[in-house]
Amino acid sequence: MLKFKSLLILLFVAAALPFSHAQSAVGSAALRQDTAGYTQATTQLKDIYGGYIVEGSVAHGGLQPNYIIDTESPLLRTFLSHAAGLKTLPPNERISAVIDFIRHEVILDRDQEGAKYMSLMAKYRERGLNIPLSAYIEAQVGVCREHAMLLHLALKEAGIASRYAYGRVGFLHYPAVDHAFVVITAKGGTQYIIDAYNLNLNGRKLSDVTRPGGSQVTDAVTSYAGQLRGLLSSAFAIHVKLVDYPKVWAPVNLAYQQ
Repeated sequence: MLKFKSLLILLFVAAALPFSHAQSAVGSAALRQDTAGYTQATTQLKDIYGGYIVEGSVAHGGLQPNYIIDTESPLLRTFLSHAAGLKTLPPNERISAVIDFIRHEVILDRDQEGAKYMSLMAKYRERGLNIPLSAYIEAQVGVCREHAMLLHLALKEAGIASRYAYGRVGFLHYPAVDHAFVVITAKGGTQYIIDAYNLNLNGRKLSDVTRPGGSQVTDAVTSYAGQLRGLLSSAFAIHVKLVDYPKVWAPVNLAYQQ
């Protein structure tokens, strides 16, 4: 286990509560404020790489600036190096280890209305800048979007192909809300949701939650979820409608990779 916390220098428990509506890096000259010279991804399940820009919520009246996927930053390099070191584990254990690492060593504050999270976003919005993903690691804060991006990048580094996804999620009597998560494809082609932020969604078949009426209480939750499940586990129905948001841009010299 890397001493990840010491490298930063310087509990939300995902159970039966509603999903989040997600929303020191300096050197602003390196941070792009537009997407000129970029190509846009149009798929619902997106593969994200270093150098990409991922749409935040500012353009839609929200709080989050666009994200810069700065995989060459020291913090993200260290994070991804840890994930790469998990390749020797069986797939189930690898997934659980990545989720556990993100939840307990990388992002410690999951409060979407917390002072630290709001302050970090405001710092970049007020300067009209995109925000590096590593800034969330440095501040140790993040909600569903940041969890999903970090999870997506880490799983790929650990040898498990994944896609970043976004959808309208509803369950119980709560109204549907926006939520980010990751989708993997297991042997045989079955797609599963992997979620480091809200464990009630973790381990569900994508086909179960996206079918008419959503999942049923009798639907199995895969062993890919390991012990990392919400308190309600599969004891309630849940429905997900995938959406095209957010936009993802790749530098033209890289070309978008599907």
